[in-house]
Amino acid sequence: MREIPVSSIVEKMAKKMRRVEFNIEENDADVNGIREDISAIKAYCEILLESEGAKPKPAPFKQSAPVQNQMKQQPLKSERLKEEDGNGDSIFDF
Repeated sequence: MREIPVSSIVEKMAKKMRRVEFNIEENDADVNGIREDISAIKAYCEILLESEGAKPKPAPFKQSAPVQNQMKQQPLKSERLKEEDGNGDSIFDF
């Protein structure tokens, strides 16, 4: 007997879940259909929990390129220019 990939079972579960979500959102939702889909999802979960092949394999470690130190840009400080012909705090001072 061949082993079914975990990803295949998870895809089937996701498909059933989308159907359940769609049926729940409909005003004339088919309660029996929803129950059947939920039962199928439960069965998929039980298969995953009971199978020895369901143990997820750790993802291979990929070493990413080293992050280069980037100089942080300092915020600019605005200082008022002191001019003799200005009118003070007016927005129209040029």
